[in-house]
Formats: sequence, structure tokens, C-alpha cells
Amino acid sequence: MPYYTGSISTYDELLTAVANACTANGWTYSSGILSKGNAFFKLSAVSTGTYRGLNVEGGTGQSGATLLGPAGSRSRCGPPTTGATWGQPGWPAVYHIHIGLLPDEVYVVINLNVTDYYWLAFGTSNVPGLTGTGAWTSGCGSGDTGGSNTYISSNGGISDTSNSCCAPFWASTRSSGIYAYESVQTDSNNVWSGQTSQPRLVGISLQSPLIGRLPSVWNSETVLLPITVYQEQPESKARLIADLGHARYARINFIDPGQVLSFGPDRWKVYPFFRKNASIPDPGSYATHTGTFGWAIRYDGA
Repeated sequence: MPYYTGSISTYDELLTAVANACTANGWTYSSGILSKGNAFFKLSAVSTGTYRGLNVEGGTGQSGATLLGPAGSRSRCGPPTTGATWGQPGWPAVYHIHIGLLPDEVYVVINLNVTDYYWLAFGTSNVPGLTGTGAWTSGCGSGDTGGSNTYISSNGGISDTSNSCCAPFWASTRSSGIYAYESVQTDSNNVWSGQTSQPRLVGISLQSPLIGRLPSVWNSETVLLPITVYQEQPESKARLIADLGHARYARINFIDPGQVLSFGPDRWKVYPFFRKNASIPDPGSYATHTGTFGWAIRYDGA
């Protein structure tokens, strides 16, 4: 799994690094849009305002610089909340870019302010039976208008006008479509799940009994849990629409950010979802960190 790292001082430099890493591994980058197969992702670097960060929006096609069949919501690598004074960028930052193959997935993580991590992820679902492209996006930034807190626990999280859960497919509540920060293209006719007007996504709620029991009280080790995404269906049912191939949920109570874990032939680089705080592992609401919630991304670096 190709891996790239370096230093940046602006979101524009991060955009260039992501585009270069992707095009070196089979992606096409034209007029600000990355594409591979039938999935399209429009990148934009914003330095001020409520959208500040590296933004990505999924689409189903491209006409010049215009994204066709857009998701209608952006995922963002930027401050978890843009309405707070804490957690804002202090440049320079170190970037980590992981390019996954089979399925095609891109993970972008930047480390800044020593303790803080922003991230962005996008790719294509390999779940059979979808009539859409399966393209998906997620990011650590909350809603478009920002907020003032984080809200994340083993039972789920909230991403709305006041909070960000900072974690991929973790939010259990969104107040309206404009605040959706992740989406999956599941059906024909340009239907993107994740927007309030469509069947909403079900993520961590199905994993919460497991994530709540980690790390092991016997040996303090963690277990890497799959990141699966379900879509609500009628009669209280759900269907699997994404199963990320190159990332896993992890509890990082006894793992340092950036540490590399080995499981058999596979190696995984571990990051917090925003800022680790081992003294409050399950922060809940009104926090400025993400406790010991984090993830591991497949890694082939040195």
C-alpha cells in the first residue's frame, strides 16, 4: 500500500501532495477533480471561513471543472470545529497519505500543533449489489458552519451545528443535511446516503458493544475492528453499503499516535481521531479531544 509523508504549510500544499500521490497510483486528476473508474471526487483547498481545510465532494461524473451528480455535502480535513478557538491549525504540519488498492481508498492525515490530527478519507465501496458507484467520503471536520465542541463516545457521536465526532461513520445524529460531513453513493439516479433527505447512514452503532469493551482488561491490548457502513431501510432494517478495506477502528489507550502495529503480514499505522486524552478515554459531549478513540490504516512505509 503506497505511503507518502512530508511537510506542508498550507491546505493548497496538501491538495498538491494528495493529487500527486493519487496520480502516481492510477488516479486521474483534471480540473480539480480526481477520478478512478466511475468514482469522481472534487478537491478544494479553503484557507478561511467555515469550510477551511482540504475539502472533498463526491460525484458520479465530470464535465470540465464541473462535478456531475454531486453529493451535496463536503467532507473536510480541517479543524474539528471551526467555531471554536481551540484545535485550529498551527503550521507547518506533517502529512501522511495512504493509497489503498483493491478497493481504491485514499487516507489523508496531517499532524500539527504536536498533539492534533486532521484527516480526510475517500474511496469506492466493494460491496456487491449496489446500483450506484459506491463512492464514499468522510472527514474529521464537522458541519459546514462549524461548532464549539466534540461529541464522541462508544455509543456513537453527534455532528451538527455545535459538535463534531471527528470519526469516520461514527455520527448517530445530524440536525440537517447541510451538516452531513460524509456520504456514500448507493443507488442510481445520483442518490447519496448520508443526507437527511435520504436513508441515513448507520455506522458505529452496530460496533458499539465491541468498541466499548476495548482495550482488553486482561492484557491491555486492542483489537482492530472493521469499519462497516450500513444504510437504514424500511421496517427498521439496514443493508451493508461499505466495508473499508484498508482502515480499522481501534482503542488507543496504550498505543502512541503514529505507532505501527503488526498483525501477521499486515502493518497498520495508528492515529487518534483528533487529539488523544488517555485520562478521559470516553469523552462524550463538550470535549476538546477524542479520548482514546482512533483508527489504524494499512501501512507499507519504513
